[in-house]
Amino acid sequence: MTTLGLAEALTGARETKNVTLKVEALQKIPQETKQHLFGIFQLAYSDKIRWLLPESSPPYKALEESSDAQGRLISELKNMSYFIARIENCKIIPVQSNIPMIKRENLFIQILSSIQPEDAELLLQVKNREIKGVSKSVVVKAFPELGL
Repeated sequence: MTTLGLAEALTGARETKNVTLKVEALQKIPQETKQHLFGIFQLAYSDKIRWLLPESSPPYKALEESSDAQGRLISELKNMSYFIARIENCKIIPVQSNIPMIKRENLFIQILSSIQPEDAELLLQVKNREIKGVSKSVVVKAFPELGL
């Protein structure tokens, strides 16, 4: 069985302009993939998370389309703690606090360079808090249990 890439899983929702159809498409995603997407949606839309990376897109060399890295972003989700801070009592608290900014940025570039190009684009959209074709309001309607 081929692992469904996260960007690929969002295709159905991204291809329609209708909010109801977007919600239905998201809800039809296989449960295992949906669990990983929940993490993506939290990283993109939670008010309790801040990204600790520059707003601009970093320079990275996209992986060749023919590379078999489908699902690789899923395995990299565990490393997202290096790039984020949580908001508590109006304070920004890095999840991984002892990492110099240059190392943080280099690790992010390494991840972007090692995943499918469409997943790299998705990760950049997540960092910029705007997943194209899947707005926060659509995610809230599809998955109210996320508490976004």
